[in-house]
Amino acid sequence: MLTLNEPVISKLNELMQKQNLDLNQLSLKTNIPCRKLTRYFAGKEVIKSITPLGKICQALGIPVSELFKPNISIPELNAEEKRLLSYYKSLPSDKQEVFLAFLKCCKCSFF
Repeated sequence: MLTLNEPVISKLNELMQKQNLDLNQLSLKTNIPCRKLTRYFAGKEVIKSITPLGKICQALGIPVSELFKPNISIPELNAEEKRLLSYYKSLPSDKQEVFLAFLKCCKCSFF
């Protein structure tokens, strides 16, 4: 049994917004009564099996696992950072350790 928590509800609402769907439209796509969806989204009713959540996710075009992934944004690397990373990756593992030690020393001497 599952009660939708705030992060899951937020993700579902965000996906619905992106697709311009309201609960009535989601109800039509999932064959889950709108009243029941409203209660799920309000956290007032427990989802007793994975089936309703699977139907909701299928209607929104995502796997169920997507709802439970942490919301982490990874910053884009600039050209210099990409070059540095590429250089690091091209080194043998023992040289990577030396390179990292060098960078740590540089950080200590500048700060």
